[in-house]
Amino acid sequence: MTRGLLGATEPVVAAPIYTGPIAAGVMEVPPRREASGLAASRRSPDVLWTHDDSEGAPVLYAMDTTGKKRGALRLRGVKNDDWEDLTSFVQDGTAWLLVADTGDNDHKRKTVQIHVVEEPAPDRLSPERELELPPAYSLHIRYEDGPHDTESVAVDVAERAIYLLTKRDSQPLLFRVPLGPAHQEVVVATRVGGVPHPGGSTEMDTMLRFLVGKKAAWPTGMNISADNRMAAVLTYGGVSVFVRSPGQSWPEALAGIPTALAFHGMLQAEGVCFSTDGRSIYVVSEGMVRLVRYDREETLPRDGAAPTPTTQARQ
Repeated sequence: MTRGLLGATEPVVAAPIYTGPIAAGVMEVPPRREASGLAASRRSPDVLWTHDDSEGAPVLYAMDTTGKKRGALRLRGVKNDDWEDLTSFVQDGTAWLLVADTGDNDHKRKTVQIHVVEEPAPDRLSPERELELPPAYSLHIRYEDGPHDTESVAVDVAERAIYLLTKRDSQPLLFRVPLGPAHQEVVVATRVGGVPHPGGSTEMDTMLRFLVGKKAAWPTGMNISADNRMAAVLTYGGVSVFVRSPGQSWPEALAGIPTALAFHGMLQAEGVCFSTDGRSIYVVSEGMVRLVRYDREETLPRDGAAPTPTTQARQ
């Protein structure tokens, strides 16, 4: 137990144990082999979604958990300026996919975009044909302190918030915007904290920092687990898992010390997601077709669990 405000005690949540990585399969998508985002389907436990990086088609690709193509979804009326992350969530019984067009290597974009589209039912997917849907809504986002390059985006449905984690700042900065359609033309992203320990502290992390410098700790992907209790932050150097204690906010949790997983073996890893049940973590990389997976050996305690949003969508 830890002592909180006014002498109150708060339960300490044990860190999960994930083993791996192991080779989960060879990806047949995306076509340019520039996988830059990854999300677990909220309509089928054996489907993952991914996409190509900048200048790729504005298409989300469905694959199974071994990398075989299951289908494709084109976002009508949308351009892939620099798609950098992807996440999934369930809100009001509907499954959604959120695409983050937030890359900005040169810090020149006055606004960046987020597109939200309904996830198709699994029986509509086919490797031979492409679906097409317009986004349910798009957000045009401006950071309150000027442009940032961001490749890591996550959603907390219970909080109705979208979190954006910057990449190239000396300490990654955490911003937040409301989840849902906006009433104004441009939404201002508010800074709510930082992530001082995005990378791990293993011997491999130390070696990577020696070889490639600060880039080893640049966040390139982020995901919040469906039960709202864990966040995974991906860097070129590894995967870090942050566990949120009861009553803790995400800015507080992400300011803490994470559990660093074994090196993923990818020098340009850019997509990470939990499986819907939180028992696995998947990682993909630009320039590679390998899909890797970590598996949880120890479940989190149920006592004092954080509020949990609905994780299953209506079929």
